[in-house]
Amino acid sequence: MNQVIIAKESRLQTLRQMKLQSAVQEEIFPPGRLQICGGRCYQVMWSHHDKKRIYCYLPENKKDIAQGLAMKSYASKLCKAVTAETTALENNRIYAGSVFESIYDSLSLKRQALIEPLLISPNYVPDKVYVSRWKSRTYDTIKKWNDEKKFITENGEAVRSKSEKIIADFFLRLNIPYRYEFPIQLANNKIVYPDFTLLDIKNRREIFFEHFGMIDNPDYCSHMLTKLREYAASGIVLNDNLIISLESSGVALDMNMVRTAVYRTLNIDAGKNENMYSPRTSMNIIHHFLRLSQLVLNPDREFFDSFAGQNQQRRIICIID
Repeated sequence: MNQVIIAKESRLQTLRQMKLQSAVQEEIFPPGRLQICGGRCYQVMWSHHDKKRIYCYLPENKKDIAQGLAMKSYASKLCKAVTAETTALENNRIYAGSVFESIYDSLSLKRQALIEPLLISPNYVPDKVYVSRWKSRTYDTIKKWNDEKKFITENGEAVRSKSEKIIADFFLRLNIPYRYEFPIQLANNKIVYPDFTLLDIKNRREIFFEHFGMIDNPDYCSHMLTKLREYAASGIVLNDNLIISLESSGVALDMNMVRTAVYRTLNIDAGKNENMYSPRTSMNIIHHFLRLSQLVLNPDREFFDSFAGQNQQRRIICIID
């Protein structure tokens, strides 16, 4: 309980600092707002006489105005998010809106190029930059390869089976960054090549995915169990940071099971489209705790039913040292 209170007060202090920064930014930039159409920047003003919009094209030599307008809009969104979360925390209420850390990542790339993010932590790296760095790492995959059995994914990569192609294409549709057969070293110093290494952007951790496609083969099945045991000894555990799919000569790959496991492990809202995988902040733990506190302090039946119904769809695990 004490650590949650400390975390809450620390968050409030951060929010207050950010509110001061964003309020200052809103006041120092030019009037109007920025509109970007087809790569062109326009300053949108309002006529004092007939209240009509006036569009003024901003050429390259007036990029500073475009940057100022972009920063003003960005600061305004920050201020609103900070105010809303501060009010919720101060009143011990649940905050389900956008946190200020996610505002920059939600902007288009053209707007991001005009903005210098307002950050409390100098070590913060925006999600798009973090993902880009993660995906750009080069590596050597397994050397053994039969050119006649290559399957090409929608991302242009060669994989070893039709099922792996289906799985890779599924990750691509969800915009989940992945690596195919990226080498990792286990606790026993053995180098292995999981079929897929996924990047959990929300929590900035790696999830490993193995497809076992011949489980009706006794030798293959024995190898699978040995691999899972070695993974567990190295901290790679099923239902945590390891997902597996199974297939045999008589039972095909079940993508509904894959989808359920991936959605649950990466905490993707099943109600959203498959290209709507967006980041969240670790500060949600405070708001989840406040929600649990409300359940204890106000054991209202309707609230309990609502809370229980939501958690049939997702697991909330709150560990407080």
